[in-house]
Amino acid sequence: MPLFAVGSTTPITELPLKRRKFFNDRRPGISDADYAKIEEALNAKFDEQKPFNSSHVPGETWVGGPYAPILAACNGNEIYAGFLFGLIVWEVARNRNHDTWHFYKPDAEGDDIKGTTYFPN
Repeated sequence: MPLFAVGSTTPITELPLKRRKFFNDRRPGISDADYAKIEEALNAKFDEQKPFNSSHVPGETWVGGPYAPILAACNGNEIYAGFLFGLIVWEVARNRNHDTWHFYKPDAEGDDIKGTTYFPN
C-alpha cells in the first residue's frame, strides 16, 4: 500500500530526487544484513499502528541496537545519520504492502518539530 503526504491523494513512489543521491552514496556503507535488521526494527514500529515521529525512533544515542550502522555509514556525523535514517524510514513506509501511511514534514524554519511524523490510515 502506498505512502501519502498529509492532504495528498498522490502516492509517493520513490525518494525525492534531491535526496536520492545522498541515500545512494551512503547506503553501500550499510551491509545488507544490517540493513535488513534496520528494516525489521522499523517494520515493527509501523506494525504498532500508532503515529510516531522519525526523530524519536533511534533514541538519544546511535550506539548499539539496529540503527548503529547508519551512524557508521555517515562517518560518525549525527546530522547526516539523522538524514539517512529519515530516508530509510521513508523507504520502509513506502514499501509496506499491507497498510497505508501518511506523513507530515514540518516547515524546518517555523516548526519546532524535527523529523517526519507518520500516521496510519
